[in-house]
Amino acid sequence: MTELIKQYERDIAMIRGRITELSARKGSEEEGSLRDRIELLRTEMYELMYSVALMRKETGPKPITPSMAALMSKASGDAAC
Repeated sequence: MTELIKQYERDIAMIRGRITELSARKGSEEEGSLRDRIELLRTEMYELMYSVALMRKETGPKPITPSMAALMSKASGDAAC
């Protein structure tokens, strides 16, 4: 699932770039069709962002790494003094 999240995040970045590119082209095309395409891209981007948020919620917090465990152990030892 982590690989899918990464792919979705790359897709989101690509869509953002495409929206920026289309926004810069205003005036060169019919305003209505350009606006419609931008809106469709935004909708797709928001759907991907929602999917990523749901997948992250399902996977839960990141596992504790050994270095993080050492820091937590040191912090609890310092607090006991």
